[in-house]
Amino acid sequence: MACFVAGSHGRAQTLDGVEDALRIDPDGPLRHMLLDESTVRIGAVRARTETGATGRSVVIALMDTGIDLRHGDFRETDGRTRVAWMLDLTQPARGAHVDLESRFGIERDGVQYGAVYAAADVDALLTSETTTGVRNANLPVDPVGHGTYVASIAAGNGRAFAVDGRFPYTGVAPEAALVVVRASVPGTTMFSDAAIVAGVAFALDRARAMGMPVVVNVSAGSHHGAHDGSSALELALASLVPGDRPGEAIVVAAGNDGSVPIHARATSDGSTPVEFPVALAPAVAEDRVTINIVYGGVASVAVRFPSGVVSPSVQWRERRGFTFDDATVGIANAVGTSDADPAAGASGQTRIAEVVFGSNVGTVRPVGTYTLLVRARGSIDAYIADSGRATPRAQFTGDGEIGSAVVVPATSSHVIAVGASVTRLDGPSESGSRTHYPSELRWADESTDVVAWFSSPGPDRLGRPRPDFVAPGAFVIAALSAEARPGSAMTVFPRSQFVAPGGRHVASSGTSAAAPHVTGAIALLFALDPSLTQNTARALLASTARPVGRSRDLWSQRAGYGEIAIDVAVAELRHGPRGVALDRVATQLAATVPSAFADQGFTALVRLRDLRGDLDDAPHDVRVSLDDAEPARAAALGHGLYRADLRTAAMRSSSAIWRVRARVDGEPTGSPLEIPWRGRNDARFGSGGCSVATRRDAPSRAASGAVELLLAFCLAASRRTRPANRVDESAIG
Repeated sequence: MACFVAGSHGRAQTLDGVEDALRIDPDGPLRHMLLDESTVRIGAVRARTETGATGRSVVIALMDTGIDLRHGDFRETDGRTRVAWMLDLTQPARGAHVDLESRFGIERDGVQYGAVYAAADVDALLTSETTTGVRNANLPVDPVGHGTYVASIAAGNGRAFAVDGRFPYTGVAPEAALVVVRASVPGTTMFSDAAIVAGVAFALDRARAMGMPVVVNVSAGSHHGAHDGSSALELALASLVPGDRPGEAIVVAAGNDGSVPIHARATSDGSTPVEFPVALAPAVAEDRVTINIVYGGVASVAVRFPSGVVSPSVQWRERRGFTFDDATVGIANAVGTSDADPAAGASGQTRIAEVVFGSNVGTVRPVGTYTLLVRARGSIDAYIADSGRATPRAQFTGDGEIGSAVVVPATSSHVIAVGASVTRLDGPSESGSRTHYPSELRWADESTDVVAWFSSPGPDRLGRPRPDFVAPGAFVIAALSAEARPGSAMTVFPRSQFVAPGGRHVASSGTSAAAPHVTGAIALLFALDPSLTQNTARALLASTARPVGRSRDLWSQRAGYGEIAIDVAVAELRHGPRGVALDRVATQLAATVPSAFADQGFTALVRLRDLRGDLDDAPHDVRVSLDDAEPARAAALGHGLYRADLRTAAMRSSSAIWRVRARVDGEPTGSPLEIPWRGRNDARFGSGGCSVATRRDAPSRAASGAVELLLAFCLAASRRTRPANRVDESAIG
């Protein structure tokens, strides 16, 4: 489950000189939302036992659908709340904290939204309920359940349910202070970009006022944008948390479209149109499919309908609509630009064309293959940003590799992006029996110690490493909001058999569940060493991550650097830096693409260890070269990791392979890494993202331009409307 964000009618506020980083397009895209055994698996229990760190001195902030403030997992033993501050952007300002509500609220339809609560305010409301025995309607709630679930994975103390004096559903950092932002658009499971940015700014402001490090969790995202870190949301988050500031980090879910072809890529010399065929199910007029086409320079876009009719070409900066055979298509060419990729065409800009498929009112869009015809020079990427409600969901047709499907804002290298692994296949139910989750969900995979099938693969569109790593995200048991029990109006948990004993916890899945494991892990690291930054914490977790399954790669498209091992990371942190002589260094080399077009960017990664397996943190001159090109100096990320961004040249006709080589302090290291070549006009298809699915052919819950919650197996999902981001509703709920 991860949540995605989109523009709203508010604007972000200034924070520490960050000048209106919140200039978010009010009509921009919306984003979607994405324990027990899992905390043992990642070494959290061992790390807490060996160090005594519980997160007590750290703030964990959650941009989500709210939190069940009555839930025992978020109460101290004396009944006081663990929520230090809360910003509810679904409610009008209360007037209790006027300055904060003014600075971080959002205006909608002439009303200032953003009710602020301090811990004392929450305690007063809870006490009134205890005194009167009547529920207080002024206490914020979480009718969706996504925020409560995510919060308890990162920081729940598990006290709502005990077995023989134990609390089996304890989160990673159970004593962290909580700052909660209810960022969803009222009455939906979507989030606007403006709400997310305002919420992050609020969390940073409150943590700094408390004098504590802070880790922000965003379990949401969508496929609207260039997938290169250049969206307004990603730039705003990067300005708020630049990565090198001690004690501040942002963790984002990678998305849940790991098995559905929602991404296609081709390269062209521009002489003929490149074809991107997409299969669409029949649908009514209000059920639309949106596709973003990302290109450099100047392009024209047309559509071939199933009947063979071809629409007129829409040129750069044109917007046109067409109707054929009861199907409608709208094309807006170059609706957004970015300067993120200076190599993307003569203009030096990356451009986005948006294609929206619908049907005439009162008719049904014909089923069949609709083909995008794109004429442009260089690399062309297409993403299904909103696949609508129809079954089966929209997808590109044809064979090809899976990749480059991580959602926005996880495509930004300025946040920590997390995919999902599998740690369990069954669990206890409220009835007392055990539920075998794959059988209930018609899930074909029957193994643990693997990357979850729904977890979105990387790299980003420019070949940079996303996700960073994975954490448990399949069938994780965590807190269930009282207002979001199965059968309630907006819940992301439709299946009662997934409710755990005691009725206060539920099993669900998605990268929304994986991200808070990492959020809690970084909180433990910050508790031990507040001088750590987002960048150094990422390098520490990456260097100490354990391989997933049989893979021994340094980095892979699905697993990133591997599954986090917080106990190993803590041991490395306590051991301190060390270095070894060159003749004792073992080198591991990886690239972020399994194959590449000519003129394509990618990242080469190098990890240095001594022959005993210890990370080599001493400074080294590491250089990486591609074929016969001049070696590029790799940047030291810390803890033995180095990174170099490379770009392929024109492919020699005599070769079908690029070769990547590394040198350490002038000495060559082993055999080169070989990357096969892809020919021109060779369209490849990838899958990934943050849509919601209960099985491989389940319909997407993503809506056009919204950030969605990233729970991967929820059947009951609310539609998002533009502009908003959605909670990943694919949770097993």
